Amino acid sequence: MRNTKTIEIDGREKPITVYELTVKQIIGFMQEDVWSSEDNSLDAFRKTLDAKILPVICTATLEDFIEMTPTDIDMVYKGFKEVNKVFFELAQKMGIQEMLGSVLVDIKQQLKKAITEDFSKLVVPSLKPGTLLS
Repeated sequence: MRNTKTIEIDGREKPITVYELTVKQIIGFMQEDVWSSEDNSLDAFRKTLDAKILPVICTATLEDFIEMTPTDIDMVYKGFKEVNKVFFELAQKMGIQEMLGSVLVDIKQQLKKAITEDFSKLVVPSLKPGTLLS
């Protein structure tokens, strides 16, 4: 049976449920290129996160997370780690912790690329002609 945990957050109307990942989902995150898109904008990053990542791990949307405090997000993260405890223990024993780390690195790199591209679109038009970018 798949574990879940419901997290009540003060001031939030509906609780958030976090899910235990299935083996199929874990393999999908490690094999599938969820970021495969020509569009590296922040908007594309947000859409991917909202459509492909968050629905697999919890009932909260990206907008829900944006409205949360860091303490609230930490509660959701701890709940996710709790329901996936066996997976994280096995990952460490099997030495695939590094592989999981690479998934997080991919997410960070994609976010950085999206922010840089969006920022560039905002800044470059405001530069004086002949300004060199390094």
